[in-house]
Amino acid sequence: MALASLGRAPLPHASDFAAAAARATAWLQSAPLDSVGAGAAIALFLDAGDTAAASRVADALLARMTTPAGCGFGDHGFAGDAHALGGIAGGGAVTFQSPWPTTYAVAALLRLAAATGQSRYRDAADLAVAWLADKIERARAPGDVASVQDLRGGVAAVADGGWWGLVPEGYEPDATSDNLPHRVLAWVPDPSTSLDQRPQSWLERETGTDEERILAGRVRADPYFAHISYDNPWSGGPDGVVPVDLGHVSPGINPLTSDDAALALFDYLQLR
Repeated sequence: MALASLGRAPLPHASDFAAAAARATAWLQSAPLDSVGAGAAIALFLDAGDTAAASRVADALLARMTTPAGCGFGDHGFAGDAHALGGIAGGGAVTFQSPWPTTYAVAALLRLAAATGQSRYRDAADLAVAWLADKIERARAPGDVASVQDLRGGVAAVADGGWWGLVPEGYEPDATSDNLPHRVLAWVPDPSTSLDQRPQSWLERETGTDEERILAGRVRADPYFAHISYDNPWSGGPDGVVPVDLGHVSPGINPLTSDDAALALFDYLQLR
């Protein structure tokens, strides 16, 4: 969308931007769906006046969105999980829901709804924003004040969002496969599970905190936190995305997810 807009602006080399937008549009016509880039593709097609192509990308994206039973679009496999509704999975056998496709698609879906008059795109934007709002609400519920390393090498306190940040790096609704939430939910209530497996980090030494115990306590109080944690292979071992023990699981804050969520919510208020 930015390239197409720059191509129409009274700027030096505007024709180069217009040509780049045209090349990107042509490539996207036959490119496989990239969930993260889908919002940009929809916007680019709309700028090019090709609502049919924009709708094709949007419909492919909507097929990966968890929607309520009875909804006319989307995937209903996790319709019974309120935290999964509105989340967009990677596709195929991948059920992990990242915030990036959701945050980047909100504005484009609302623009497409306005251009086509198709309510499903507006409904999808509503669900996407509800997914983000759910994550923010759950993050704030415990009232944690989390410690993070700041850019100066010191420690800063984050008073809103807790140890997983205001918006987590993802949500995995599946806890039946042999994956991270499945293992965490088995380890935490097991009295034989050690909470002293990971070496103490610099941040833990500076603040007197213990992330293993924070993780276990939060999961014990609310299983939701097992679904938003991630693998932390501090030992350099071949963990991949399935941890070998609870010491290889971490909460974590990525401020970019909150920044993008804020932009998506702003777009929603402006365009809805």
